[in-house]
Amino acid sequence: MMAEQWKNVKGFEGHYQVSDLGRIRSVEKIVMQYNPQLNKKVPVKYNGRVIKTEVMKDGYRRATLSVGNVQHRIPVHRIVAETFIPNDDNKPHVHHKNHTRHDNRLANLEWVTPIENETYKWAEKQPKIQAISPDGSVSEYFTQMECVRSLKINRNGVRRCLVGETESYKGYRFSYITPTK
Repeated sequence: MMAEQWKNVKGFEGHYQVSDLGRIRSVEKIVMQYNPQLNKKVPVKYNGRVIKTEVMKDGYRRATLSVGNVQHRIPVHRIVAETFIPNDDNKPHVHHKNHTRHDNRLANLEWVTPIENETYKWAEKQPKIQAISPDGSVSEYFTQMECVRSLKINRNGVRRCLVGETESYKGYRFSYITPTK
């Protein structure tokens, strides 16, 4: 098992770090604070710790990052993506591959265009297609076209199985899987 990887949060270097598992921590630091008993500023050590995040109404997690007296509330998935994932095509949205909004692991995130993001939202509401091969292995597809292209078979054969006209096509059995959401 690989160790959790931490990087500085862009714009908050020296204050906060984010991990590839989607956790955020404050950084250990020494700050000069006024001590009224000594009537001067003295160094005070602050230990770094993983900070709590909150779940917003839409299901996304956000973190409150403070520098000075200014608080910034930022969705955790954006912090992870901006820190770890190159965005050479300048895509504006971050997509959760498993459609679980609070799963902010690096492996679950990718940059997408607005059209790609809407396509994923639509696809997650649609029933998937399950294909059982002649040897019994199971595959799932978001669309008939994806299934047909992947298996290199005729679309009408798949359709006939899905509507119940035939039980199998070229040894494959096809059925719809209804989303649980």
